[in-house]
Amino acid sequence: TDHIDLTFTSCPVGTRSGAPFFKSGFRYDQDLLEMTRREAQRFGLVELREGTYAALTGPNYETDAELTMLESIGADAVGMSTVAEVVEAFSLGMRVVGISCIANARERENRLTHDEVERTVRGVANVLGRLIAAVVSGIGNFTAFR
Repeated sequence: TDHIDLTFTSCPVGTRSGAPFFKSGFRYDQDLLEMTRREAQRFGLVELREGTYAALTGPNYETDAELTMLESIGADAVGMSTVAEVVEAFSLGMRVVGISCIANARERENRLTHDEVERTVRGVANVLGRLIAAVVSGIGNFTAFR
């Protein structure tokens, strides 16, 4: 539903929009978010979560100290890719919803291996792809877009 951009870039990287700065007033599109919720429910995605996504440059797994800091500033999830794409899309005038697969959720004392993270991603790829396809195909029939 929101993000914290900790990549410390002031504008979209490689932007085609030519905009020197990210437009103020950014909001994830509430109509797209509601459609995504409905489609996720239809697909039986019971683990759908919403919250604030923190973007870091990576690639690495966060340290305990980094996780503590991210939690303290309101982050519910952390990753490397979603926010850069969201900023680029918004800078081009697109309505935006963020959909991510959080593949390395873990307790601090229970470290995951990279193989386990890859298995998680492979395990959800099909349903996540179907969800994204349903949202994209639903845009054409969505009265809020007319």
